[in-house]
Amino acid sequence: MYWQCPRCGRRIPATQDEIITCSCGERRLPGLATRLKHFSFAAVKHLLKGNPTCTEEQINQRIEICKECNRFTGTACASCGCNCNREQQYLNKLAWADQKCPEGKWSEIKPAWITTEQLTKDIKLLVQKLPPDITVIVGAARSGLIVGSQLASYLHLPLYSIDKKDGLLPCGKGFRYDEPSWKGPFLLVDDTICTGQTIPLLRSRIKAECLTAVVYCEPTKIHLVDYFVRPLAIPHYLEWNLYNSFYNNRVAYDMDGIICTDETRLPLNLTRKGEIVIITSRLEKDREATMAWLNKYHIEVKQLYMGPWRTVAERAKPHAIRDYKASILKKIRPKLYVESCPILAKELAKATTVDILCPALGKIL
Repeated sequence: MYWQCPRCGRRIPATQDEIITCSCGERRLPGLATRLKHFSFAAVKHLLKGNPTCTEEQINQRIEICKECNRFTGTACASCGCNCNREQQYLNKLAWADQKCPEGKWSEIKPAWITTEQLTKDIKLLVQKLPPDITVIVGAARSGLIVGSQLASYLHLPLYSIDKKDGLLPCGKGFRYDEPSWKGPFLLVDDTICTGQTIPLLRSRIKAECLTAVVYCEPTKIHLVDYFVRPLAIPHYLEWNLYNSFYNNRVAYDMDGIICTDETRLPLNLTRKGEIVIITSRLEKDREATMAWLNKYHIEVKQLYMGPWRTVAERAKPHAIRDYKASILKKIRPKLYVESCPILAKELAKATTVDILCPALGKIL
């Protein structure tokens, strides 16, 4: 069997899918069947992960790494046969955040975890980007009001809320407030723009001259806003709305350290949007008390997984909690599991294919 170089025409002895580099520099791609197999596997994984995308900067970083690799043909990877170019970036693995290089040169990019503390810092950066003649801040209810209230305070401007149902509503003012002495546009703000539907719709309901701004902008939607602080690809998770977002039906939660405090059992993150799945290492004998606490705070539970051990001593055995939680995660395969313990989070990330969010570490593993 021979492979004929498409550049110089040289015929080189080769077995099926053997990796070959011609003396002219041309590199052989795997056969069509192998390429289709690799791409199909990658595409299915990408779909199951929720089609996570890279930012333009991340794509460029991957391309630069590929250019330095001896398996790069100039348009594709000679190891897997997949496209590696900007022309078809959304049909190849460079733009798929969940993919990794078959040669180990670049790895999977996990979804971003944005804390409320980070949001506050980035709102201050947004202040620096805004024009000086804004007269009114309009926050898109609800998350946009977090941004709007801080901007209104920093800029000493009136604050309004707006939503799809009630339209524009004043949020009141304190005794320190004075009407602006200048004329200028309104500013419609939100925390993020993802699908690109909300901001244009709300903007159309404001009759005055109005600019738009978000803190975090999906890279393909930048043209829809006037100002933003950072690009933020989908999927991502935001501390201020994860626990009551549409992700809830695909997320499983730890109990102690996430929904409530470890020892005092005080509320931390009350998940009230739909029924949730909880995987806790509390013993089965504590089920009634656990459900009573959840009912007290109006948290609906779809499934409550309790530890299988009869005693605390059994639970304290090496890797007992890791093995128990890993077995549940492999069984139910949530899109994300939120774990309070940093050590256990790292162990679960290695033991399963589920994305593990550990707020104490400030990232997704």
